[in-house]
Amino acid sequence: MKKNLPILVFSTAILFAIALFMQSPSSHKDLSGSKLLKDAKLDQVKKIIIEKGDEKTTLLRSDDGYSVEEKEGYGADTGKADALLVELLNMKGTEWITSKKEKHGNFGLSDDNKEAIIVTLISSGDDKPGGIIIGNAPKNRGDNQRSYALNSSRYVRAKGKADIFLVSKVTPLQAKPAEWLAKELLQVKGEEIDSIKLKHDSKGGSFELRSRGSKEFEPGDFTVPKGKKLKTYVINGISNALSNLRLTDSMRKENERVKDLSFDNAYVAVLKDGRKYEVLSAQKAMGGQSKHFIKISASFTGAGKEEENTATTPNPHKIAIEDNERLSNWIFEVTGISNFTYKKSDLFEDE
Repeated sequence: MKKNLPILVFSTAILFAIALFMQSPSSHKDLSGSKLLKDAKLDQVKKIIIEKGDEKTTLLRSDDGYSVEEKEGYGADTGKADALLVELLNMKGTEWITSKKEKHGNFGLSDDNKEAIIVTLISSGDDKPGGIIIGNAPKNRGDNQRSYALNSSRYVRAKGKADIFLVSKVTPLQAKPAEWLAKELLQVKGEEIDSIKLKHDSKGGSFELRSRGSKEFEPGDFTVPKGKKLKTYVINGISNALSNLRLTDSMRKENERVKDLSFDNAYVAVLKDGRKYEVLSAQKAMGGQSKHFIKISASFTGAGKEEENTATTPNPHKIAIEDNERLSNWIFEVTGISNFTYKKSDLFEDE
């Protein structure tokens, strides 16, 4: 028995070394560099679900782009959604970490972690071709070979799989539906506008501005009082109100949240190419804050210069129809409405 003891100890040491080897990253080096979603195909994906705790966004994919299911089907940011899908389908593990399920929590990848981002891809037949769970950022371990940028690298595992990988570059994700909406509403520059009317329910508050042929505007239906001059910053704000106009949230007109809003201010811009945009605005106290809302309609007056419309120039009539179809059935929350609600008295200051 004593003679066999060294052999037994040696054999045990060998088996222990093999076990360590099997658990080391080097034995899984073939996994690093491979795609996490091997079976997912671009043309199969019809739905992308992004979840974090109680937050959830469902992006519906079609030939026309993306829409946000939780926002009653309003359009999603196509570029942002496409970029996410391409990133997921090409995501590769930079470094294999472990396959032990009991260690998932150490990397923020346990199934019950409400801080993890879970992304699921669904095909047209409700099949789930894949998904990933995004966990913690790595701590800076100090060595050059493993010093990843903390703001972009994350521990990740494929849904239903035990292997954890460090992925060197992961785009930060939000699971709030409003974050995925197509934020841009209109891109109408001041120099494109021929006239602007601001109408208010209050008596004497309405007025008109007319273009002077460039970016500058002048009174259209009123004169500047003696001893006064126009406030340049107010005029600029009014004339550029439709430039870079963006939403923070969207809802159908029938939505309970906004059905009692009073849209008592109107901003009407007639463009030099014949398009007309009317923006009605309202505000309401919600959750201790003043929220601002607008609704937009577009039409074509027929006053545009037809000779300017060529095969390479967008048709203003068509643009107006498309904008009206895209915008007219919705109410949009925006950061502010001051440029749409100025009264005539706000236009003047002392000379």
